[in-house]
Amino acid sequence: MRRLTRRLVLPVFGVLWITVLLFFWVTKRKLEVPTGPEVQTPKPSDADWDDLWDQFDERRYLNAKKWRVGDDPYKLYAFNQRESERISSNRAIPDTRHLRCTLLVYCTDLPPTSIIITFHNEARSTLLRTIRSVLNRTPTHLIREIILVDDFSNDPDDCKQLIKLPKVKCLRNNERQEISFRVWMCGGSLEIVPCSRVGHVFRKKHPYVFPDGNANTYIKNTKRTAEVWMDEYKQYYYAARPFALERPFGNVESRLDLRKNLRCQSFKWYLENIYPELSIPKESSIQKGNIRQRQKCLESQRQNNQETPNLKLSPCAKVKGEDAKSQVWAFTYTQQILQEELCLSVITLFPGAPVVLVLCKNGDDRQQWTKTGSHIEHIASHLCLDTDMFGDGTENGKEIVVNPCESSLMSQHWDMVSS
Repeated sequence: MRRLTRRLVLPVFGVLWITVLLFFWVTKRKLEVPTGPEVQTPKPSDADWDDLWDQFDERRYLNAKKWRVGDDPYKLYAFNQRESERISSNRAIPDTRHLRCTLLVYCTDLPPTSIIITFHNEARSTLLRTIRSVLNRTPTHLIREIILVDDFSNDPDDCKQLIKLPKVKCLRNNERQEISFRVWMCGGSLEIVPCSRVGHVFRKKHPYVFPDGNANTYIKNTKRTAEVWMDEYKQYYYAARPFALERPFGNVESRLDLRKNLRCQSFKWYLENIYPELSIPKESSIQKGNIRQRQKCLESQRQNNQETPNLKLSPCAKVKGEDAKSQVWAFTYTQQILQEELCLSVITLFPGAPVVLVLCKNGDDRQQWTKTGSHIEHIASHLCLDTDMFGDGTENGKEIVVNPCESSLMSQHWDMVSS
């Protein structure tokens, strides 16, 4: 009996081993790309590109814009420039992909691709490190080119000097706001690749300079996009951003010619085929004018060196027969009350919370209001626009707040008078 058991051990072990091998083989086959010859995912090699870097003086490139001792390392780029420059461009990076991504098998005849990197006033250390990471981790034959799109940085040399690197090209451009529409409507597509990993630094503020101001630059760029790509649907853009109607947006003839030459689809086609879940508003009406309380109007007042203006009640005023711009508000179909690109919002949803002006953001319930009779009600908190005394207790010391709605309080009675 003991001899029989020993004789059975080896065959049983062999069967189990073959079963395990078959299991892994079947699992792997499920993950394989079904078409074309197969090859294991190539491992990146630092040596592939070493000889191509010999002509580039990396130290000289970085030293020209290097952080100086005593300077605030966060000032220029809103992240720690000093620490960024301590990280080598040629570095090891942990593989953060899902484990199953390493089991994928790809075709050998994949076409080469163009890699596009847009930037504006970026730190040279991060820009260089991005390029080297791409080159270090991509087989040579799969890169057609690396296109750096310089969105009009202050120093063109940030980009121009990098064309010495392998396969790098530099373009200077300021028309990338419309890229999503342009790709879909002109025959391309935007893909989500779960096994691709791209790091991104989320900064607490813009390190960029907007010559016309942040709000004005945003209006100009989005208005150009609406005029070139949105066809008759641009009325909804203007309904949501009524102050854009009066703003100059430059010449868009070259963009319209580009759309025509590429034989791009209509925006109606985009809504029906690419984004059918987007609901079209039933109306695009705008109510624009003063928000009055007796003889006074809600007004934005900007102090010196102040990023966003304060809200005050001031005597209603006219300039050359027209309402003062600081007292003109728009109530849109998105239920926002706005002036330029700033919307009425609340800091908290509690009684007595100050009403402030912040950059408009669609879908933010802190920025949504409704007009009910003489009340302007904040939808999320069900509190009403009100004025409270503070400071010296005079009329000039009234603060704009939200409080529980009371029909008897005159401080909560508002009229929207169209201009």
